[in-house]
Amino acid sequence: QGAISVGGASPELPDSRVLLVAGRLARLDPAEWQPFVAADAAAPVLPLKIDLTVDEVDVAGWLLHDVNMQIQSAGLAREIKVNGPSIAGDIQLQDSGGRLQRVVMNLNKLKLQPPEPDQSREPLELSPADMPDLQVAVRNLVYDRAALGSFEMLAEKQTNDSLVIKRLSLSSSALKLNLTGDWKQIDGKQWSTVDMVISDGDMEKLLEMFGY
Repeated sequence: QGAISVGGASPELPDSRVLLVAGRLARLDPAEWQPFVAADAAAPVLPLKIDLTVDEVDVAGWLLHDVNMQIQSAGLAREIKVNGPSIAGDIQLQDSGGRLQRVVMNLNKLKLQPPEPDQSREPLELSPADMPDLQVAVRNLVYDRAALGSFEMLAEKQTNDSLVIKRLSLSSSALKLNLTGDWKQIDGKQWSTVDMVISDGDMEKLLEMFGY
């Protein structure tokens, strides 16, 4: 067993045979740590357990504040519990071959603020081949000041490295939306197709939610 403490606290050895990382961080970008955590999952020395409170979690420019993260590794899977003013719920990450293959999110709430323009940040370049399978359920989704209600998405990567959105739905008092589609790369160019149905909507409520 082992212990690593961050943020100034003294490390305390855990009761079980794990490597415990605990404490407080000012900032965390999960993408910067993904290659190291995935490599450790493929050939672990000790099961990894993380209990961190982070002032600012940066997910591709989207900022989440005052987040407590409890992470438990189990082979190639990681179980994550998150709790804070802007996010709460459970996340499961599945690795294979040193890459993230599947993300399952069941969140009670997710409050997103639009990213601030940052000239120093390299543009995020993604292709369908970079994406994992996604299964996402959010009971209460808020974007900026707009309460968008419940959100669900199921997307699966195909053998030709395209991503198929099998289901995406959004449901609130102002909008009911269902969407399917795909995202593929052909000869170096990216193509997307979308089939969207809005079955119910209140334009006045939508404009009010977005501050108009």
